[in-house]
Amino acid sequence: MDDTTVKQLSTVLQGKQFDWVVSGSIAAVEVVKAIRALRRLGASVRVTLTAGGQQFITAEACAWASGQPVITGYRQFGEHLASRDLLIIAPMTASLAAKLVSGISDSPALALVASYLGCQRPIIGHLNMHRSLYDNPLWQKAVVELQQHVQLIEPTVAEGKNKFKDPADFANDIAHLYHRRNKRIVITMGRTEGYLDEVRYLSNTSTGQLATLIAHELYRCGFSTHIVRGPSDFVPSCYTTMAQVRTPMEMQHACQRLLDNDCPTTLIMTAAILDFVPEKTVAGKISSRQQSLELKLVTVPKLVQSLTAQQKIICKLLATFDPQDDLQVIRNYLKQTPCSLLIVNSIADLKKQNYRSYLFSPDFSYSCVEGRTMTAQRVCQHLLAGETK
Repeated sequence: MDDTTVKQLSTVLQGKQFDWVVSGSIAAVEVVKAIRALRRLGASVRVTLTAGGQQFITAEACAWASGQPVITGYRQFGEHLASRDLLIIAPMTASLAAKLVSGISDSPALALVASYLGCQRPIIGHLNMHRSLYDNPLWQKAVVELQQHVQLIEPTVAEGKNKFKDPADFANDIAHLYHRRNKRIVITMGRTEGYLDEVRYLSNTSTGQLATLIAHELYRCGFSTHIVRGPSDFVPSCYTTMAQVRTPMEMQHACQRLLDNDCPTTLIMTAAILDFVPEKTVAGKISSRQQSLELKLVTVPKLVQSLTAQQKIICKLLATFDPQDDLQVIRNYLKQTPCSLLIVNSIADLKKQNYRSYLFSPDFSYSCVEGRTMTAQRVCQHLLAGETK
C-alpha cells in the first residue's frame, strides 16, 4: 500500500475535486490531518501553499497529505485559475482575508481565490487568529463583507484564540456545507430511564454507536440533523442541534418540539425507549434498610406511534430473528407502524463480533447488511433516493 493512501470512511465526496489554500498561521500545523480526513470521505485535494504558510508547514508535508504536488508559485499550467468543485481556505488569516475583500490578487493563492469568485464557485474559509485581531473593529467590517462571498466554518475558541477545529469534524463540516440540503432529520438515540426515587432508576441498554454513525453520515450529506439523545456511550461530534434527555416523556417532548414546524422532517428512531416505568417516583431516597420493596410498573405509550413526521425510519430489536421464520412478525409490525425503512436487529447478532442488520421496505422486501458503518450508509442512501423521486 502506498504511504499516501488513506482508509475510506465514507463515499459522500467520492469523485469531488477540491483546491485548498494554506495561509500563514500556526494553525497550519493541523492541515495535514485535516486533508487526510477529507480524503477519507472520498475527495481529491490539491494544495496551494502561500509564502506565509511555508513558515509553519512544508510543501512536502502537504504533498504527503494530499498525495498530489503542491503549488507554491505561478506556473504555465494555470493552477491559479478555478477548475475544481470547491476552494477551501484554511487556515485563513486576517491578512489574506483583508486582501481578498479588497480585491487584491498579488499571489498565486489570491489569484486562485479571485478566479473562484469570478466563476461563482463555492469557497469555504476557516478564520484562525488571536481573538484580539479578530475583534478589531476594522476587521469586523471586513468579515461582514467576506461572509457575502465565503462560507465560514466556526473555529474552536480557546485560550484567547480562534483555533483550528478538530480535523475530522472540519472535514465533516466541509462535506456538510458542500452538500447543504433543506431537509431536517430528527434522530433519537441512547437509552431512557424510569426513576424509582431521586437517585435510582430502571433503564435499558443502548451504546448509541449506530445512531452516531447515522448522524455523522447524514450530516456529511448536508442534511440538517437534530439529535435527541438519552444517555449513551457514543456521542456524535457533528450535528445541527442536540437535546439531552433522560426519560421517555422528555424524549417525546423534545421530539415533538422539533417536529412541530412546517419544514419537511424525517424521524429516525434508534433510541432504546423503556416499555415500562415505575408508577410513581418516591421523593428523596428509598431506605436501603428495607427488607423488601414492591415495585409497580406501568406501560409507556409507544413513542413511535405518538409522533407524526413526513417520513419515519425505525430500529427494532428482537430477542432472536430469522428472516424466513419471523417474516410474519415483521409484516404485522409494518402494517401497524408504517415507516419507509425498518432496521431489524436481534440480541443474538448484537452479541456477536460481526454486527448484522436487516433492512425492510414497506413491501416486505429486505436486505442483510454487515456492519454498523454500512448500515448507516444504507440509511443515508435510502433518504437520498427518496429526494430524487
